[in-house]
Amino acid sequence: MGASQSVSMIRAGPEHLRLDKEDPTSKAIMAILPFYSTEYGCSDGKGDKYFEMSGIMECPKTYRTVIDLLLSRYKGLPEDQRPTAIAGFEARGFVFASTLAAALELPLAMIRRAGKLPGITYRQGEHEIRFGAVPPDARVVLVDDLIASGASMITALEMVRKMKATVKEIVSVADIPELGGVKNIHAHDAGAFKDVPVFTLVNASNVEDSLCGNPKAASGLKTLTIEQVKTKKWKMKVISGDENKNTVNVDPEKETLLEK
Repeated sequence: MGASQSVSMIRAGPEHLRLDKEDPTSKAIMAILPFYSTEYGCSDGKGDKYFEMSGIMECPKTYRTVIDLLLSRYKGLPEDQRPTAIAGFEARGFVFASTLAAALELPLAMIRRAGKLPGITYRQGEHEIRFGAVPPDARVVLVDDLIASGASMITALEMVRKMKATVKEIVSVADIPELGGVKNIHAHDAGAFKDVPVFTLVNASNVEDSLCGNPKAASGLKTLTIEQVKTKKWKMKVISGDENKNTVNVDPEKETLLEK
């Protein structure tokens, strides 16, 4: 797409560039990108692993490296080819998109879960964007933390198309090739978006097994309802609780089932 800081890239597929796994930036990201099994991951995890981007945000040096890489990628383009808007996905996509938009001095359009935005919105499937957030003829970069099946990106592409704007590029910190997300994006609607470039920083499948964040003494329980605690007589170290949601988070390494 244009000039960027000195990094090594590979062509992962048609219109899909990814940092080489031996590139220092790629290695730095993968070294702090923990994952959890579906047993301990959140409900929106895809495949058999849930990747947690907080590892990047908790390391200022690597987080800055990621943003600087993207900044140089777009800032080095001729003015008539630069993006004119950034759009980020709720929730972790906001973290990268907002920082990038501010650094490029571009407006940020928020792609949220349906029903979360007030006023008039464009809604497609489970997502929506505020009416007017992306002006017609805008050149948009879509930013998210992870491409899994590609369904969320396809939704955003459809919304941007409805607003008569153009997606300049799709950017994601990681992708999971086994789930075919990038291929699904390019094949959607008889290839309507096959020419949209995709840039991902790491192949999540290359993250080392040693970064699995599952508790060592995993017993299969992470969250219990307060009623379960009372009736099943679990003895545990409670990390936090929410009376409104009627659940508590527990430390699986400390919990023990007592006899009734």
